[in-house]
Amino acid sequence: MTISRAFLAVLFACVAIRAHAGEQVGGANVIRYNALATSNLPAASAQRYGLTRAEDQGIVIVAVARGSDDGDVPATVEGRAMTLIGAPVPIAFRRVEDAGTVSWLGTFRIPSPGALHFVLTVTPRGSATETVDFTQDF
Repeated sequence: MTISRAFLAVLFACVAIRAHAGEQVGGANVIRYNALATSNLPAASAQRYGLTRAEDQGIVIVAVARGSDDGDVPATVEGRAMTLIGAPVPIAFRRVEDAGTVSWLGTFRIPSPGALHFVLTVTPRGSATETVDFTQDF
């Protein structure tokens, strides 16, 4: 397992520690996503990806794979979050490439304990744009 795949595995496994992990199929592509407070990341992973571990710092990670072979698919990923009363929470996405794998990492500030609603737009190369919509408690 490559470092990036290992990082994704850690993030997707964080379901047990109040993270939201999900998967959405769009055409021939599978979009995997997760959101959690960076305080839940292992210290080595946070350091490797330049993340600060804190209760008020969040991360959303997105990976796009071809459903038939699980290979990475180039994509454009954008997104936004908002509190349940509608206050916007900006997300800054960056592409992370490591050992031939690609994922998108979005960082944001968690304004206070509670839920955030996420709307992500994912456009895999050569495919239609998919909207990923979920709510996560922090």
